[in-house]
Amino acid sequence: MSGSKRSWFFLRSLTDRPNAKPWIAVNENGRILVSIPATTDDHIWQTINSPETSDEYVSAVADELITADGKAGEWVRVLESGGWPIILTHWQSLMSNGSGTGIHVLALVAQRINENFGDRVEWMRFEEIMNLVADSAELYPRPKFD
Repeated sequence: MSGSKRSWFFLRSLTDRPNAKPWIAVNENGRILVSIPATTDDHIWQTINSPETSDEYVSAVADELITADGKAGEWVRVLESGGWPIILTHWQSLMSNGSGTGIHVLALVAQRINENFGDRVEWMRFEEIMNLVADSAELYPRPKFD
């Protein structure tokens, strides 16, 4: 036990709700639990079963999250909808069966985000997101799920 009265969890994927943001899942007896949902699919997963490692392939996979001009892609759709673009991927996606193609995709996505939205986004660790949400709990109520 860490003794912390705050924690977070990463359980839900809300790719069907581009305006999704983290929320306070539990706020009881001075303890706060923040739910941080993924708002993008794991597009990098496709690199696991592909022997392709070319720059063109890496760019095409990155395009699914953000195009080179920053005008399209799932990440852009979430940001423009007012949601928090939280990228979902898995370590095995990044490793791509030893080729590391997924890491190259993620690096290109980060580069494109910085080039096109550097002044509009802030990279944060989950702990930082948890604290931001917990410090402004009234702004992050639990969403209603159908």
